[in-house]
Amino acid sequence: MPRHGNHWTALYGNDEDIEAVIVRNLQESKLIDTFSCIDVTHETERTEEVTCLRWGNGSIVEDVLVVTDTPEQSRFLYSSYPVLRDGIRHTVTVDSVEAWEYGTGGADLSPASPDIRD
Repeated sequence: MPRHGNHWTALYGNDEDIEAVIVRNLQESKLIDTFSCIDVTHETERTEEVTCLRWGNGSIVEDVLVVTDTPEQSRFLYSSYPVLRDGIRHTVTVDSVEAWEYGTGGADLSPASPDIRD
């Protein structure tokens, strides 16, 4: 799967520091919510559960997604990423939205108007 950039290195530097941060986040995060999701491990029709955990409460927090694996009676780290909760607003124009082979939408963005706000 393609990568979306190296956001962890921008915040924390080397791999050892990043690993320590993710371990800390798994151990010390608070529960945000739990949702039903597809079976991402075995790619079956079985419904699993994804849990979102969050570490921090400032303008930059770190979210952790943990997914159940029912046959193994376990949970595994699915994803973890920093989240900017506030900051500069940017004006963008969405030129097109296209199907992406990995199941999420992709947009071709260019810096122009109209202004897009929450």
